Amino acid sequence: MTEPTEQPWIPYPIRELRRATAEREAAGESLWTEQLDLKTRTKLAARVRDQLWDDIHEGGVRTLLSAITQDVSDAAGVVSRAGEVPELFGRQDVDDFVASIRDPGQDLLVIFGLIEGVWRWQAVIDEEFIERRSRARQHFQDRINEILEDHRIGFVFAGGNFLPRSGSIADREILVPAFEYLTGDQRFADAENTYREALTAIQHRQPDEAITKACTALQSVLAALDCGNGSDRLSKQIAVAIDKGLLAKHDKPLEGWLTADRGNFGSAHPSDSSAERPDAWLTVHVIGAIVLRLSRGGARGASAE
Repeated sequence: MTEPTEQPWIPYPIRELRRATAEREAAGESLWTEQLDLKTRTKLAARVRDQLWDDIHEGGVRTLLSAITQDVSDAAGVVSRAGEVPELFGRQDVDDFVASIRDPGQDLLVIFGLIEGVWRWQAVIDEEFIERRSRARQHFQDRINEILEDHRIGFVFAGGNFLPRSGSIADREILVPAFEYLTGDQRFADAENTYREALTAIQHRQPDEAITKACTALQSVLAALDCGNGSDRLSKQIAVAIDKGLLAKHDKPLEGWLTADRGNFGSAHPSDSSAERPDAWLTVHVIGAIVLRLSRGGARGASAE
């Protein structure tokens, strides 16, 4: 009886990808991009396919896809970009639907719109069918984000929306949970929209506008929490938040920093602004951290003061 031949070790593709990525970044190479290569498109398409087959009741798939394609075709701004691929709309078959996501010629924003549509319409189904697994959409979101991060795509999927990301750990620890907190409460609808506009401004290389929008979003959050009005000065709103115990006394210096940041780098005086993209990301992340502090309903260390 012959001895078995030792087989060469073949690494898992995802582990090999992550190892190679870590080595390249350790050498100083920047890998983040806003372009979807074929491998990324294929993985996103596979995740959507699995989600549709795993979590949609038999017989409801075509209805769902019809609703999604109609939703995307009606979405403001997407119609003009999708105008070159009218055959997309009206596709009802799962295989055709995911093929649209995998298609290397498909517009990035159309792909994102289709995936966002899966999320939104499944939220409706989650409410109608109690027996569905409650964590299915969270798993879907986590897997989409894993794909985006592994391939260093400069977007994050949060609360059913694709948002630009900086590539730092603050995206996962601050940006995503802050946005999910805002989307989870109707009181913060204005703040959510403005915070999203801040992120979009970063994507469009408008750091001064992003800084102004982020500060305005914080004012909207404070107003929703009965800390003054959105038209009040930020200093007054933060003072009220401290009095209410939502922020601690040692948080007061944040008001000075944010006011100076908006005054020096914001869009009120664009010709004088020297803001750069890292400045905007810093402001967005700081404000996201403040929003998370406010979400706890009480200041850190407040009981000790």
